[in-house]
Amino acid sequence: MEAHEYRKTVYTPEGDTLLLNRLWADDISKTKRTIKQKLIQNQDIRTLIDNPDLKDTDDYSNYLYTNIFPFLLIPATISDKRNYICFKVDFADDSYYEDMRKENYLMRVVNIQFTVLVHKDNAKTDLGVERHDALACVIRQMFSWAEKDFPSRLDPISDVEGITDNDYLTRTITFNAEYSRELTDSRRKNPYSN
Repeated sequence: MEAHEYRKTVYTPEGDTLLLNRLWADDISKTKRTIKQKLIQNQDIRTLIDNPDLKDTDDYSNYLYTNIFPFLLIPATISDKRNYICFKVDFADDSYYEDMRKENYLMRVVNIQFTVLVHKDNAKTDLGVERHDALACVIRQMFSWAEKDFPSRLDPISDVEGITDNDYLTRTITFNAEYSRELTDSRRKNPYSN
């Protein structure tokens, strides 16, 4: 499935189709669409997720909202022992990056955080590496220093192992990037300004 296939015509109650264009032009939305596409198109990710219900599918978009989520999610207690990749995209707190802001107030820091959740019964693989470590490794290789599909280079800043409860092992990988503040777009195209 190509990125443009997600796009559907959205009308506001007033019939405004510009809302869709504004939402699709947003930095967070663009970054999330890019990440979703990269994850579902990667054969290693699909293999390591190990969802028996999707093994024979040719429609990789079925992994979205089943095993891959564009937001953070802690799985509920369910009988299915599934594995998940969740991610979020945030603008960093400016006070944390005070020195950078003094140097260049036109840029802002974006944090991209991936959380891999693997059920403990699925942790073992035939590769000799635990599944959550293997998925994290593939994600690091896919996104570390990537700049082709993003406004700027993604710098890996952390990779931390953890658990959620007695059932899920986790690994959290965080990247930083510098994005433009889009000052001209917000001044000229902001439909909510007076």
